[in-house]
Amino acid sequence: MKLTSPDFWYQEQGILSRILTPLAYIYDYGSQITQNRQKPYVSNIPVICVGNITVGGSGKTPVVQSLIEIIKDQKFCQNPCILS
Repeated sequence: MKLTSPDFWYQEQGILSRILTPLAYIYDYGSQITQNRQKPYVSNIPVICVGNITVGGSGKTPVVQSLIEIIKDQKFCQNPCILS
């Protein structure tokens, strides 16, 4: 199946989109300020992140289960935690 852009992307702007455009710029500016103020969190313990943008069916749970077994078998950690 070939992906194509929707037709409405190329239609002429209506009055509502013209009215809302300044609000979009204000919102973008505010979100940039918020993003620039945030400091990254640095954990004092090792963290392994397993995931992607796919919801369900990509095999994340079996990978986590295997990692837990490896961590316990190799005695890297007594009680590894899973956060979902």
